[in-house]
Amino acid sequence: MKKVLIGVTFLSFLFFIMIKIPVWVKNNSLTKYRSIDRNGLAVTGTIFSKSTYHGKWISFTYSFKGTIYKDEMQDEYLFSIVELGDSVNIILDTTKPKDSYVSSKIQ
Repeated sequence: MKKVLIGVTFLSFLFFIMIKIPVWVKNNSLTKYRSIDRNGLAVTGTIFSKSTYHGKWISFTYSFKGTIYKDEMQDEYLFSIVELGDSVNIILDTTKPKDSYVSSKIQ
């Protein structure tokens, strides 16, 4: 009986973890974008790399107040529409310019 109780407890814990971790990851990534949007500024940047390691990633570079920054983000849609060297609109946090994300491709 004790082994059954331990097994049920373990399975309940495992189920809880499987449900909560994806929600936690999604909420934390959205929190980053919300904080950037509070102090956001739109600049133009360039795609310099694309990667498919553990998802579809794009790397981009942009300049703010004379300093060149590099960042990356995971986005399946943007990965499919941009090519290396494309110009993109980037939203950056003016209080922490290293924090940024691509908002759209420039046509």
